[in-house]
Amino acid sequence: MTMRWIPLGVALVTCWAILGAVDVATWAWSGYTANHRNIVLEVAPGGPADAAGVLPGDHVLAIDGRDTRRPGDLQDLGAASVGETRTLQVKRSGEEFQLSLAYGEMPRVEKLRAWLRIATGMAVMTISFLAWRRQNSVMTRWLALGGIGFALALLPGSWFDSGALRFAASLLRSALVLAAAVAALQFISLLPPAGNAKRPLARTWVWLPAGLLWLMLGLRALLPGNGWINTASLVVVGLVLSAYLLAATIRFLRNYIRSSATERNRYGLRWMFWCSSLGLLPGLVGGFTLLGQWPPAHYFFITAVLIPVGWANAALKAGQSGGA
Repeated sequence: MTMRWIPLGVALVTCWAILGAVDVATWAWSGYTANHRNIVLEVAPGGPADAAGVLPGDHVLAIDGRDTRRPGDLQDLGAASVGETRTLQVKRSGEEFQLSLAYGEMPRVEKLRAWLRIATGMAVMTISFLAWRRQNSVMTRWLALGGIGFALALLPGSWFDSGALRFAASLLRSALVLAAAVAALQFISLLPPAGNAKRPLARTWVWLPAGLLWLMLGLRALLPGNGWINTASLVVVGLVLSAYLLAATIRFLRNYIRSSATERNRYGLRWMFWCSSLGLLPGLVGGFTLLGQWPPAHYFFITAVLIPVGWANAALKAGQSGGA
């Protein structure tokens, strides 16, 4: 990874964040949430979906004639505007019928949460970028790439009216998010005392799963889809990202356990361990336990700012000690 791409990536994400923050102010609200199969999970009382007659458990088959099983069709449809009415093709208890949903203004609390996600993403990227600016090394370059991809994963978008541009933006986001997963694994493989910059992980097996997954996501958006394909795609995405996370975690813990207390302090491993744990744990608890139903759990993502703090400290200490 060459250095000139880092400022370009930071500039791209910064522009994305600014446009996203402005776009949040005009977001339209449907008043319902649905899962990956477009089955309604929750309807906000008194919201647009409630007024339209949408119920939890409804299967939204189409919106204004666009098949919800085809991401490309929904990209062509574009984001709704406040006051716009769209027709939902709904299946309930084996019967299909249409409902007219008039989109309303996004509640202020939802806008606040979106702005906080943007701020969190920008903070993660900024910390990673400043570490690279302070000390240009292999580890800080991987850290900067990871910060760019992680930030983009938290940002809203895309705001383009053109379906083709939204498709291109979606592919770009997917590419950088997957690159961030690879960067995290590469970064941890270089951590001293076990890491060795002269023997990095083989590029083929590290990048190949991410590359194949990126191609699959692009084809999924272009080809006709159905519920089975959408579900299978999400399962593959989850498996690949989980594999990267698991590999990175195992390598870090193995390095951490084998290092002495002096080495953990010298190379910043202890600080990295606690920052990563405190940064990830609230989000994992909120996402996979009943605690996620607690309203404050919707803001647990803010703790992710701690992660690059610990990682940047480890990278700088590694550089000072003659590491990667």
